[in-house]
Amino acid sequence: MPTVKAVPARPPYRCKVPAGPPLDYCFMDISSLKNLQEVKPMSGFVKGQPAPVVQPNKSATPPALVSNAAISTTCEGPSQPMQQVQQSTPVEYERNSLAIKLSNNPLASLTELQEAVASVLDEPVSFSVFPLPPFPWCYTPVIVGAVQDNKSILYLVCVQAELRWLDLSQCKLTSIQDELTKFPKLQMLYLHANQLTKLSEVKKLGKLASLQKLTLHGNPIAELPHYKTQVLSCIPTLRELDFVAVSKLDRDTVAVHIKTEHGRRKS
Repeated sequence: MPTVKAVPARPPYRCKVPAGPPLDYCFMDISSLKNLQEVKPMSGFVKGQPAPVVQPNKSATPPALVSNAAISTTCEGPSQPMQQVQQSTPVEYERNSLAIKLSNNPLASLTELQEAVASVLDEPVSFSVFPLPPFPWCYTPVIVGAVQDNKSILYLVCVQAELRWLDLSQCKLTSIQDELTKFPKLQMLYLHANQLTKLSEVKKLGKLASLQKLTLHGNPIAELPHYKTQVLSCIPTLRELDFVAVSKLDRDTVAVHIKTEHGRRKS
C-alpha cells in the first residue's frame, strides 16, 4: 500500500502596506506646531502607538489602502488572486504614515515643522555620512556620531527625509518658510487658499527635487500675470499644478519664457 505524505500547512498570508493613512489634523484650531504629538489626529495613528492590524470584513468593500494604486503592497505567501487577498488577508503597516493633513487651521507660521514631523511619524529620518560642515542645503542635520578617516572627520548625520505629502491648505500662511524645503522626498504639497502674495516665495520650493504636485490657487499670487508659467519655470519637476496636469503646451510656454528671460538679462 503506497505511503501517503502529509501535506504541509499553508503559511498564513500577510499583506504589508508601506504606510498607514494620513494623520488628519484638519479643523482642530491648531495655531502652533509645538507639541503636535500631544494632539490626537481625527484619523491615523501617531509615532509610538501600536500599529493596528486591520482584518478586512469579507462582506464589506475591501479597504482602499489595499487596492489604492498609489500605494504598492507586498503580499507574502502562496500566490492567489488580488481580490481574494483583499477580502481575507490582514493588513499590516510598515510605517504609521507618510502624510500629514493640517488644513483649515489658523496656522500662520511653520516654525518647528521638522520637530513636529519627527514627533508624529515613524522613521521620518535617514542617515548619511558627510565630511566637515556645511552640509547640503536640503538638510537640517543632527550629528549623531563622527569617525576619523585619515586626516578628515566624517560625520554620521541624521536627516529628515520620509514625509511625502503635506496639506497646509486654507491656513493663514503669508510666506513660504525654509522649513518646507527640508523634506527632500516631499511629493505633494497643498498650499491653496492661504495669503501668499509674492511669487519670489514660490522659488524656494524649487529646492524640492521630488515635488510633483502643488496647489496655490486661492492665494493672491494666483491672480498675477503669467502665474502658471512662472511657477512651472521655478519648479520644473511639477507634473500637476492646482489639480491640473501640466501639458506639453505648458512646457513649451515655459521654455519660451525662460529663453526670453535669458535674452533680457544679456541685453
